[in-house]
Amino acid sequence: MAIVPAIPGLVVTVDVAGEALSEYDYVEANIDNAALPYVVSRCIEAPTGAEFAIRSLYKPPHSLHSIVQMDIMLDDNYIQVPFEEWGGKDECEGYRYGKATFITDGHSETRNFRFAAHATEKNDQLVTEDVKRQIYSIGQLALFCYYIEGLNEIKLEQVTLVESEEPAPLSQKAVKAAITPGDWLSCRTILSTSEVRDTITFNQVKIANEPFAKFIFYYRSTAALKSLGIIARTPTPSPEPEPQARDPSDMSPEELVAEVNRLRASTGPNEQQQQLARVKREREKSVTTIVGDSDDDIEWVGTQPAKKARRSPGVEDEVVKLDD
Repeated sequence: MAIVPAIPGLVVTVDVAGEALSEYDYVEANIDNAALPYVVSRCIEAPTGAEFAIRSLYKPPHSLHSIVQMDIMLDDNYIQVPFEEWGGKDECEGYRYGKATFITDGHSETRNFRFAAHATEKNDQLVTEDVKRQIYSIGQLALFCYYIEGLNEIKLEQVTLVESEEPAPLSQKAVKAAITPGDWLSCRTILSTSEVRDTITFNQVKIANEPFAKFIFYYRSTAALKSLGIIARTPTPSPEPEPQARDPSDMSPEELVAEVNRLRASTGPNEQQQQLARVKREREKSVTTIVGDSDDDIEWVGTQPAKKARRSPGVEDEVVKLDD
């Protein structure tokens, strides 16, 4: 949750399906946050394709001495008439902003806030400072909180939709020129299809000249946050150490069988044959092998010195008789 240092009881979150998105500390380059006690910046994980809402909560020690107006900028788009709903939570007063309101010929409709993948294309668009500023703003939700000094109910006849549901692709050249090296614009915000509303109450407000708090959420996909080093990458598991090589002549029959099975599991067919041949050559120095139909079927049996056969003398053999 984002909390400005000077107002510890004012909490703002970005929610998806009623739950606050994960947040991470973010420090803007060349900006001293300690000198801006009414401003806070956070990075959030944005699930592409999900609808989202902004929730403000007022907890002790902060107490509202006036109604609050929240101005909302989604990327570079100002939400002229945000749809405000009661959004209290955890026994705290609060408000929820997840829709933009539009009026056409007196008929009201709302469109939900949504994270969406953005497209790029190769073109010859001129990369001006204004174009770079617009692209730099993509990936940011900027919220400005004002105390309301006066409020009057009014009737509106027209609030124009200024952006389509599917924004035009971005120029690859302009994106490269605008974003910080190493950054990755993984998604952007759009408005969903319209939902007709029967009755909406509109109020004209008089606010203070300056906001009393400002919240900036830099939204990126999980992969982009890992690429930027904001989220730690999952370490690659270390491979298990190879077993220490042993002399086959020192192994028992059971150990030799286990070694053969290990070689089968850890090597390819050609490697298996080479390894088995090596084991057999080493073993032949001290044991006799009994091999089945396949070279893989090996059984080692210990050998005993053979007894010499006794032979009787032949016809032409000379017999020497030893007397006592």
